[in-house]
Amino acid sequence: MTLLTEVDLRRIVLVPVARVDRRALAAVEHARRIPADDLLAVHVVDDERAATAVADAWRAAELDVPLEMLYVDRSVAGSVATLVEDVRNCGAQEVVLVLGRQALRRGWHRLLHDGTADAIAARVAGQPGVIPVVVSVPA
Repeated sequence: MTLLTEVDLRRIVLVPVARVDRRALAAVEHARRIPADDLLAVHVVDDERAATAVADAWRAAELDVPLEMLYVDRSVAGSVATLVEDVRNCGAQEVVLVLGRQALRRGWHRLLHDGTADAIAARVAGQPGVIPVVVSVPA
């Protein structure tokens, strides 16, 4: 699938990826089990060097899911929400967002993690035809 073109798809699964780590790999594994017409991973670029590292790690992991680069709009959560809206406007009946999240056991763990998965899920929650799925990975 090419983003932002007319599509004749019922369900598209998107996996936002910040880094190629346990969260991303768990999200991709979960996403593969969802019946869909297309599956795509997306990295929101806010730093070119980090984006290059993500692309290199993605290739090294030999994942069979295409990784697209999306340039940041206002925020990562806002950029993903805009992408979801654009995909829906291009004809997708349903968009499933699979978000990898670190399971935080202690309050101070929140200082180490920015909660992007939760922010994305909150941003798209309630939109018709959009299903956020959060996959928690043990710390």
